[in-house]
Amino acid sequence: MRPKAAILTILLAALLATAVIGVGTRITSAADPVEIPAMRSL
Repeated sequence: MRPKAAILTILLAALLATAVIGVGTRITSAADPVEIPAMRSL
């Protein structure tokens, strides 16, 4: 793989991970509203 392709795949994986975390925090926002700003700051 070319370095640019590897970087792009890593960025896509990171975006997918952040999207999954965002959806998870939205679902659990009613249970733990304090953890959401901490996750967004990361």
